[in-house]
Amino acid sequence: MWSIFFQHIEMNLILFIVLLNLSHQTWCKTQKSFEIMRFESCSNYKEKDLPMQLTRGRRLGHNYNNRSLELTMVIKETIGGRIEGTINLWKCDLTGSQSSCEYYVKDLKVKKICEKIPMKDQLWSPFTQNISPQLDCPMKPDTYHVNCPFSNDIFRFMPVPTGIWKARGLLFSDNNTVLCIDFDSRVLERKV
Repeated sequence: MWSIFFQHIEMNLILFIVLLNLSHQTWCKTQKSFEIMRFESCSNYKEKDLPMQLTRGRRLGHNYNNRSLELTMVIKETIGGRIEGTINLWKCDLTGSQSSCEYYVKDLKVKKICEKIPMKDQLWSPFTQNISPQLDCPMKPDTYHVNCPFSNDIFRFMPVPTGIWKARGLLFSDNNTVLCIDFDSRVLERKV
């Protein structure tokens, strides 16, 4: 008889814990969002030094559902051969103080860039699919315009903790640097 009594209490306790957890998830849901703070050519490279440059970048729309980045990129000479990239990523606290930053990813190699440009539903797709004129390899001299919408879909590609994120991307053609970009964003968690 006592065993039936304790099983009943145990079942009720488990049911209570499950319901408490579900109600917490329902009433205290949070969602991550991000804000673009900076997207520009690296300051330690002079414009004349590299054949690809971001000449203008500005953020458009700052609300949760309407954010985009408008860029103008100039390619001064044909860029072909083996095109690869390197990404460095630092995570900082929400103050963005350099003393709080630590490497998150160091020298991540991105190979076969030309094969990746036309891919859809990738982390880089909003950028590559919104370039006009279309960017193909070999990359031809021209002025390219990008109006890139951003959404919180980035979080389906990777779990990103809150903080200030600083990234530097380098693009190489046959081991020669052709582009350097600095990108800073703020990742926040908000109640929904």
